[in-house]
Parts: sequence; structure tokens; C-alpha cells
Amino acid sequence: MAWEYLEQEVMDERYKIASEFIGDYDKVVDVDSGNSRLRNYVKHYYSNDLNYVEADVKCTDDEFVDMVKECDVLCCFGIGGHEIIQEPLESPTLTQSLVRLAMKHHPHTMILECIDQFVPVVESILKQTGYKVDTHIKKTYNADVPQHLQYVMERNLFICK
Repeated sequence: MAWEYLEQEVMDERYKIASEFIGDYDKVVDVDSGNSRLRNYVKHYYSNDLNYVEADVKCTDDEFVDMVKECDVLCCFGIGGHEIIQEPLESPTLTQSLVRLAMKHHPHTMILECIDQFVPVVESILKQTGYKVDTHIKKTYNADVPQHLQYVMERNLFICK
């Protein structure tokens, strides 16, 4: 996903909204976390990303699955939809890594976020894991992005139980 087009306040707003669904004692696992800014809004946080030094672990999503010891809330912001667009910069193992983590740890909540184009990926994750959407927040953010990339500002946040 085009993170460079999401201004800091836009990213933080997404994390602030999500943090309202996370308790003080919840162990939060953020897969393919980007700059890991959700860390600023929750108490117990563990993340991975190959490209960002802010992540706790610099590894693939697939490798991260075996590193996670506890997970009450499983998160992924900006699901990249590799299955749909075959973009080489997006993780080809993200979807199955999320499924494996959900099946292994049975977190009470999954928080998944994506653009409209990748809602089918979220639906696939939910179908495979048995989670259901409890809350769906669709929001369009204002930011100075080129017109042909305006679609990245239209975000879907799914809180799943």
C-alpha cells in the first residue's frame, strides 16, 4: 500500500480509532506493521515488518508467526492485497500468516484495515478463521495526494470477533 501518501495524522487517526477496541491488558500483535505507530496507543505491543526499523522484529510475516508467543488482539493495517494485484512490494504470505496466527492463538479480536479493492482479502481471512465483523468503520481521509491515488484515502477498518 502507498504508505508514503498517508500523512502522519491520517495514520494516527486510524490507530486511535482501533485502540478504542483494545484493553489495557491485551497483548497486541501487529503483522506487517509499517512504522508501528499503533504502539503509541496501546500498552502491550509486538510487531514485524521487513522494511521499517520501528518494527520489533525485521522479518517476513511467515517467519513472524512462529515468534509470536501471546496474542489477544491481532492487527493488520493496510492489507496490501497481494493475491489480487500481485504487487511485489506487498507480502505474499500476509493473508495466510494472519490466518495461522488467528488459528494458533485465538485472539478475542482481529482488527483489519484496507482499501475497498482489498475487502475480498479481509472476507477470505474471516471465512478461513470463523471471525465475524463486529464493527465496520468506513472513512475517507483528506490528504494532499495525486488524484489517481485518491483511492488510498478511502479506508475500511474492520473490528472482528
